[in-house]
Amino acid sequence: MNLYGYAGGDPVNFSDPFGLFDVRYEDRATEAVVADLRKRSKSFDDAVTKLENDSRVLVTIGRGSTIPCGGSGGCTQALGRNAAGQQGIAVTWDPGGIVSDHRLEARMGGGADLRTVLGHEVAGHALGGVGLFGGRAGLLCDQVCAITAEQTIRREIGAPPRKSPY
Repeated sequence: MNLYGYAGGDPVNFSDPFGLFDVRYEDRATEAVVADLRKRSKSFDDAVTKLENDSRVLVTIGRGSTIPCGGSGGCTQALGRNAAGQQGIAVTWDPGGIVSDHRLEARMGGGADLRTVLGHEVAGHALGGVGLFGGRAGLLCDQVCAITAEQTIRREIGAPPRKSPY
């Protein structure tokens, strides 16, 4: 049993001693990108803060398979409820999928990178899934809702807008 699991194995630098934050990171690289994105985008920071403070959900963000969502750069899945009654939400990103998304979106204008993918998945699908950003409670936000959130974040970080068929 890892007594410091609440802090990613590092209780000095990653402290959540009372288990109050309901967003967890699978790896430090993802956590660093999220921290940087939070500094650059008020909307993204607000989204993560709402998820952290929403005891109804437990969100896990990290590098992983996006095949359940079609193999794109990012994937958000509702996982069911844990023993504490929280709705589990997994947000994963895949470097190969991000490269493919970038190539596809660059042809339409915009392109994709880890920041825009996480903005789309976290502020759009995950937050929308708890009814806080245009979605209905219990349902993951649809593509239109997630792209709307992503476009706001793109403006805030100075990334070109996404051209989309939606």
